[in-house]
Amino acid sequence: MRQKLISIISRVLSGIGLVIITFLGPLNLAIGQDLQDAIIAGKAEFKRSCAVCHGDNGKGDGVFAAELKLKPTNLTVLQKQNNGVFPTRAVYRAVDGTEDIKSHGLRTMPLWGDRFDHESVLFVDSRFTKTFVRGRIFELILYLEEIQNQ
Repeated sequence: MRQKLISIISRVLSGIGLVIITFLGPLNLAIGQDLQDAIIAGKAEFKRSCAVCHGDNGKGDGVFAAELKLKPTNLTVLQKQNNGVFPTRAVYRAVDGTEDIKSHGLRTMPLWGDRFDHESVLFVDSRFTKTFVRGRIFELILYLEEIQNQ
């Protein structure tokens, strides 16, 4: 009887494993694809909004870099400068405008978070503005994390 019970439990567990692999495998691939799509969107946003100062590769050598009072940050070494940990919160605050950045000018100057907020009316209902803006910022952050030099 005990042997039969062990056999049944074994078959049930292998069936559960198969079910988990069957259903979660594609989910994992979908999450991976969503992440890649977000990084691609972040790269496009970077090229549109940041490259002019920070350069196409994020090294601080954009076409307007020489015109600025302070040299733009090399965005490819953020993780290295933060003891090997990507500073997600600091980058988020810099992009959304809650953290002062001397090279971005006075606080009255529109920052990217403000621009994303104003553009959101073109894409989403006003009830979802904050979520839309956060999504765009996080896509940008995912791209910046992707270009870090180790």
